[in-house]
Amino acid sequence: MNINDIMKPMVHTNPKISESVTLPYRLYVPENYDSNKKYAVMIFMHGAGERGTNNMQLHAEDANRYFYYILNDEKLKDEFILIAPQCHPDHRWVETDWGHSVYEYCPSCQLSVPMTLFYDLLDNEIFAKYSIDMDRILMTGISMGGFATWFTMMYQPDLLAAAVPVCGGADPKMADMIKHIPTWIFHSDDDTVVPSDSFHAMKKALEEVNAPDFHATLYTHEGHGSWCRAYLEKPTFDWFISRKK
Repeated sequence: MNINDIMKPMVHTNPKISESVTLPYRLYVPENYDSNKKYAVMIFMHGAGERGTNNMQLHAEDANRYFYYILNDEKLKDEFILIAPQCHPDHRWVETDWGHSVYEYCPSCQLSVPMTLFYDLLDNEIFAKYSIDMDRILMTGISMGGFATWFTMMYQPDLLAAAVPVCGGADPKMADMIKHIPTWIFHSDDDTVVPSDSFHAMKKALEEVNAPDFHATLYTHEGHGSWCRAYLEKPTFDWFISRKK
């Protein structure tokens, strides 16, 4: 299976947001799409290495295995719309230092042009044009995309039904605001690119506010590639797709 053959390449633009930056994205809509039916949405946010303008952010199966789980399942592939945006190479999903995985959340400082375009895509294209089950919006992301997943939880705490941020970063002071979102986090303690400080801080903070559906998996020897192992944890995927607001 070549996921780039299945998910259609698209480009979202909005000159009011930026006249120079566009948002390439891949979109999968079930072949037998029925506007009378409500569809769950799964969003994948890639890492820094997949930035570009070529819409080829999905070439590595290890980094988007959840999409393969869905597309290989006859039932699930008729249930989900899949979205994978691509960040412009001159920007980050979240404008913060990856080397400091615990950072102070400041939406006016950190809302990047690509993320602004992405939220605009969701609101004015996906949610406006398709029949979406707004109680089943799921997001996962790796590294820079893990930051994007955490940021979305903090920026739009009523959007997601569940989140799986892998080796990302966030602000533990926001734990109380996002504690209602079912969340499963992954990291590796020997990650030298995005330190696991955020994993430990967010785990402590969410446990302290008694987050009711929070799970955390810490590896020790996966370095900065912990998503390769995390996305093989099938029980996490099964938990993820079963969440509903």
